[in-house]
Amino acid sequence: MIFLFKLSSILISAIVFSYPTTSLTVALAQTITTELKKLANISSIQETSQGDNEGLIFQVSTVKQTLQDNIDELLAKRLLKKLKQITVKIKLPSGKLNGSGIIIAKEGKTYYVLTAKHVVWVKNYQYRLETHDGSQHVINPSQISRALGQISKGGLDLALLSFTSERHYNVAEIANPLSLNLKSDVYVSSWNPSQTDELEIIKGEVRKLGFPDNYIYYKLNEDAEKGTSGSPLLNNSDCLVGTHGAKPLFGSLDLAIPLDSILVFLTFLNASADDKNFPVSTSSLQSCGDSNISIQSSDLLNNVCNSYQSYEQLPRQKKALQWLEEQVEPSILEEFAQKWRDSAVNDGAIKLTDACLNYGNQQASLVHQETAVQFLQSQLSQEIITEFIEKWFTPTPPSPAQL
Repeated sequence: MIFLFKLSSILISAIVFSYPTTSLTVALAQTITTELKKLANISSIQETSQGDNEGLIFQVSTVKQTLQDNIDELLAKRLLKKLKQITVKIKLPSGKLNGSGIIIAKEGKTYYVLTAKHVVWVKNYQYRLETHDGSQHVINPSQISRALGQISKGGLDLALLSFTSERHYNVAEIANPLSLNLKSDVYVSSWNPSQTDELEIIKGEVRKLGFPDNYIYYKLNEDAEKGTSGSPLLNNSDCLVGTHGAKPLFGSLDLAIPLDSILVFLTFLNASADDKNFPVSTSSLQSCGDSNISIQSSDLLNNVCNSYQSYEQLPRQKKALQWLEEQVEPSILEEFAQKWRDSAVNDGAIKLTDACLNYGNQQASLVHQETAVQFLQSQLSQEIITEFIEKWFTPTPPSPAQL
């Protein structure tokens, strides 16, 4: 009897504490109370034989599964509500659904929507955006900013567009870029094929991170429908961890662009003198929990260093940093190194690849490292920054010897 009571307590604790506290609604608490009573009744039964014990353990297992199913159902309902609030439809001028987007920021009456670049590929189109309440907005070409490079050559599949409205819309809450792990549960929204105005939620599991192309590879429990490109990818705390990109022609895994790439993209838009529709301030974003994010233009290289150490260092990123180092005068690199070390002693220059790899490893050093990286960025021309970001996101073509 004591054994079963302890077992029931362990099972309940394991289920309850595997989810964030925001998941524990009143309804869930009532469900857990009911199931606990069942377990208590089971525990009070006299153990008369081995067969009885096996029967009781089976009942405990059944109750555990019931609890898990109830929690999963409540979690899915809450996530779906969040997804509906922040997901928009993006349509062709003809009105045909072409993809989805995420309301990611708000500045006054202006909202900013993140989507996949291939969803708004044609530059002279007037795309149409539809929010969850059915409101329609015409998006002019000047309201769209696309990532540099060609998608067909491995370039970043992201775009940002804007619309204005008197109405209030929620924006996505952004997670810590380093919070995603292998086997993490993720959730994506997909349009119901029979009721195109209805969103569905599909659960998935992260299978691979970063290498070889800085994508999140994840396995969905069921296939996503057309129009899912650009949809938000959430964790079980309602926080944005990426944006759905595409499904490869081969294989069973879907692709999503991770937050570290999204933040570099947004920061570059702010740092780009060519784009007059921005900047989008950090204050217009909503952080999730204790995530500390910045997309201020001066933090572009800081976000680059964060991205470099996110998962695995990609060859194209290493080559981009090496190229950038070659563009900087040796005296500037030495001054950067002194600021980085927070020391008056001149111990020579630091390789940018080493600096980014060790960025923020010691919290006490982070303040002067951030200042040093901001100093280095301030010494770069807009042309160098633009070329660097294009190299950062575009894979290097193989040499003839590799073909």
